[in-house]
Amino acid sequence: MRFASADSTARLLDALVRLAPREVLLPEESAELGEALRANLPSAVLTVLPAGRYDGEAGEAWLREKGAVSAAVADVSRPTLGRCSAT
Repeated sequence: MRFASADSTARLLDALVRLAPREVLLPEESAELGEALRANLPSAVLTVLPAGRYDGEAGEAWLREKGAVSAAVADVSRPTLGRCSAT
């Protein structure tokens, strides 16, 4: 996963600090973000998953299998659907 700028990474970190998640899933190529998360969310578990787990088509298939696909899914981006398959 790539972030367009340092500003977007900072906004993501700010949001996650506010939410205080217990676990954050990261693709393996996000080492820099992982370091920032460890520094800002020391109590959160960081789970690193292979990039293939963030596949949009797999996410859509998973949602279909669960019966959770509707016309609204057509408006969701492939990267967002990929996060569904990461779980």
